[in-house]
Amino acid sequence: MLHDIQDKFQYYQYQRNGIISQIRLSHIYYVESLRHSIIIHSINGTMVERKNLKAFLDTIQSSQFIQIHKSFIVNKQWIQNIFTDHVLLKNDETLQIGRAYKSHIQLL
Repeated sequence: MLHDIQDKFQYYQYQRNGIISQIRLSHIYYVESLRHSIIIHSINGTMVERKNLKAFLDTIQSSQFIQIHKSFIVNKQWIQNIFTDHVLLKNDETLQIGRAYKSHIQLL
């Protein structure tokens, strides 16, 4: 219970154009990896940061996020429905589930 409350008020700090900003983890829908950057998709739009998905996961240390594809980490609270090959988010976006990650998502 306490951990759930803490997750709601956890923040992620990111740097963009030399300016450090922060975003509440609960506001992040999912994080996408593209080339050598990550794209954070959130209530506030998208932010791009030079980092990889593993570094993002290591930084946030949150059980709220699960990797479902080599290119996607999803915030569990934004998942509306899980299908065999994709997830549907509450914002109506669809993300593919990678073969290697199917066993992770079946546990939800």
